[in-house]
Parts: sequence; C-alpha cells; structure tokens
Amino acid sequence: MKPLRFIVRVVLFAALSLTFALLGAQAAPRNPAELAVPSEAARRVQGSVEDGARVVLTGNVLPLIQGLGQTEAFQSAIDQGAVEDSLPAGRMLLLLQRSPEQEAALRDFIQGAHTPGNPSCHQWLKPGEFGRLYGPADSDVAAVTAWLETHGLTVNQVHAGRVAIEFT
Repeated sequence: MKPLRFIVRVVLFAALSLTFALLGAQAAPRNPAELAVPSEAARRVQGSVEDGARVVLTGNVLPLIQGLGQTEAFQSAIDQGAVEDSLPAGRMLLLLQRSPEQEAALRDFIQGAHTPGNPSCHQWLKPGEFGRLYGPADSDVAAVTAWLETHGLTVNQVHAGRVAIEFT
C-alpha cells in the first residue's frame, strides 16, 4: 500500500508543479486593460452538502495500475479493502475542477500568453491572480473546507491558486 501512496503523491506533486511552472513565478509588468479578464467565478456548490447524495467518481485509478493486469485476482491483490477508522491518512490534496467556462477562458489565456504579438504574451499570473481568475468561488472553497472539517479532517492550506486544498 505504501508504494501506491508514494505514486499518488508523486503524480499529484508533478501535476501541481507543472501547473505553477506554466503560470510562471516571474510576473512581468502588464497593462491590465490589455488582458481579457474573466468575471468572478460562478458559485457551483448550491445548497448544503448531503452525505447521502454521493456520487462515485469513475476514472480514479492510476493508469500505471490499470495497465498492470486485468485479471480479477490481480485487481483484488491491489485493493486491500477498507482500513480502520483510526488509520492516520497523512497529507492529502483535494483538487478542484474548473467550470467549462473557466476552462475555456484559461485555455484562451494560455494560448495568448504563448503567442508572440498577442498583448498577453508572456504576461504570467501569480498564483493568487490565477486563483481569483480561474479558481472556484470563495463560497465554494468555504463549503468544501467546512465539509472536510465537519468530518473530522484538518484543513492545512488552501493553495493560493485555489486548485488544491491540503488536508489531513
């Protein structure tokens, strides 16, 4: 089980590192009037979160593991079943998905930032700017962190880019 946790952590770290590398830690001076700025993120969490209304997400098995074997015996060897409630989970990251509109706006921004002659070419965003423009609404982050805390988890950090919530 420990090698699987390590692989998951490495993949998450690599994805976040790539995201922040693309955003660029070096912010060039810019004229905000030249940049297409999306409006504040629309609220996606509507009402209260009901524990009984959960949806199992598909596609959450690492491709590395999916490709290792297709036999039922092999899959059951990987799935070690439920763990004790007292097992410490350690550091975990919850990655937040953008709305389709935010995703389209972000793709447009990235395209412009890499197109010579475009007013936003090389106009990188700081993580806080990225979170404000392309992250979830403040109310959604608050709803998710509140849900984590009401279930006995400790929220350690909401990353500045607002794409990840770190908790234990």
